[in-house]
Amino acid sequence: MRFVLKVFAFLVALLGGVAGFNWYVDPYGYFLRFPFGLYEDTTFRHIKARVLLRDRPEAVLFGASTAVQINPDDAPGCKIYNASFNGARPTEELYVIRNFLPPNKLVIIGLDLFAFNRSTEESHLHPDFGRYTPDKLASYLLSMEGTEKSVKTIKLKRRGSRPEMLMPNGQREVASLIEANARIPAYDAADELTYLRTNLYVDWQYNSDRIETLRRIRDELQSRGTKVAVYISPMGQPLLDMLTQLGVLADLERFRRDVRSVFPDAVDFNERDLAAKELYYKHDPLHFLPAVGGQLLRDTLAAHHLCGY
Repeated sequence: MRFVLKVFAFLVALLGGVAGFNWYVDPYGYFLRFPFGLYEDTTFRHIKARVLLRDRPEAVLFGASTAVQINPDDAPGCKIYNASFNGARPTEELYVIRNFLPPNKLVIIGLDLFAFNRSTEESHLHPDFGRYTPDKLASYLLSMEGTEKSVKTIKLKRRGSRPEMLMPNGQREVASLIEANARIPAYDAADELTYLRTNLYVDWQYNSDRIETLRRIRDELQSRGTKVAVYISPMGQPLLDMLTQLGVLADLERFRRDVRSVFPDAVDFNERDLAAKELYYKHDPLHFLPAVGGQLLRDTLAAHHLCGY
């Protein structure tokens, strides 16, 4: 019996030690601690939802990966937190607004056509990120994957071999991306276009139901007295050419009209001359350079006469 008790006590101590270690390092940012840094963006949804609850920012930027790299400090007239995350869908943004966004002054929303593909939205229809549940806690604190990630995180911090992924204002780290882009000798978007064709635009079906989701977002924010500024992201010419080949260009035009039916004062950056390849990463015609993103943010605020613009 004593042996059994000793084994039990040892296991309890071991599990407690593992849980404490993973809690302290917090390699995925689950508890908003990550004292050794955060080195990936897979949990941005959870982290940013929790940050909104904790910090209660006066202005918030929502969007997908095209907005993640925008530096809110490029628009100093307002103190904006970048709550964007990769692959964001309107259903997820509505979920965050209803469940995690305290009353605030301003919400800026960047919209991308790919988020309106019915064929790729199934996993985004019933979000539950940002919540602490017993099964999530156990999986995070006691898993081998979490422990391995904690060890790796400490090593990365000590070596300084990789930059931390998340800035305090919610922007994704971009300096390393800009440096990598500068080393690319020529523009070649073939690989990224293949990814976009087989992932974001695969089996394309324009989903007009998401326009109703935008109406719900609008109505929710209006009921709070929150100002809303919306923009439609531009696209690089290689991406526009791909959409033409896929027969999606007509839906792009429909998407732009539909957004304006909900937000008449939305800024449509596709109306401007912003398709030049020099404005985007050399390998990626979906993601404009951070400096371009800063200008889009300022222009959106100026079009709505916000933050002193």
